Amino acid sequence: MLEEEFTDVVLMVDAFAEAKEVPDPLPGYFDGDVTLSGDLFLGPLLSLRRDLLDACDPRGINWEPPTKAYPVNVVIGRRAAPGHPWNFDPDRRLWTCIQLSRLVQPTSLGFDRAGRLQFDGDGKLLAFAPSRIGGCPGRGWVADLEHNWFADRHIEEIRLLVESFDADTLPERVLQALWHHEHAHQMHFVDVRWPLIAIGLESLSMGPEVKTYDHNTPSAHFFAAGVRLL
Repeated sequence: MLEEEFTDVVLMVDAFAEAKEVPDPLPGYFDGDVTLSGDLFLGPLLSLRRDLLDACDPRGINWEPPTKAYPVNVVIGRRAAPGHPWNFDPDRRLWTCIQLSRLVQPTSLGFDRAGRLQFDGDGKLLAFAPSRIGGCPGRGWVADLEHNWFADRHIEEIRLLVESFDADTLPERVLQALWHHEHAHQMHFVDVRWPLIAIGLESLSMGPEVKTYDHNTPSAHFFAAGVRLL
């Protein structure tokens, strides 16, 4: 008898809500799975995605959640994930993939509508455990709601980033910049996001010998001018 397998998924919900035009044709991953790297994929998960959203946003008593009417476009996921049935994304590989994808194309992907699928050895669904991740990581926010999805041209860039990413070999300044960039995407208010973005940009200019931020350095002015903050 084949062993059970787990697949971790994050739902992309109502990506075209604010779009002036829905892309025609739709990106290729709407019709079938596209491999991002090894066990990571982007695809439609046609037979399951509505049931998964209902499980993540359960109904109340004489009350239906607003997302009941939202379309679930696609999922980004990971097959053959390690761990046990209730341990969503234990090594943060899926989290890292989404974090890196925002460098290519910002989206509102968040972990409040996510979870772990459990299949038997024949591929039959046994269970789905919602991630129940709330707070900042639960939601992602974007400034450009008209382009809240990945175009086909983004897939190869995301693939290259994921396949080449190795946190153990990156300089601390790059890791700090990545952290601030991702944390900014988890903030709803712009006045909170700007300081995180500014600190993230400034950290890229720091050499290994720099231990503290110096907001009077030319680098801060250079980055601000480069992103048209000045």
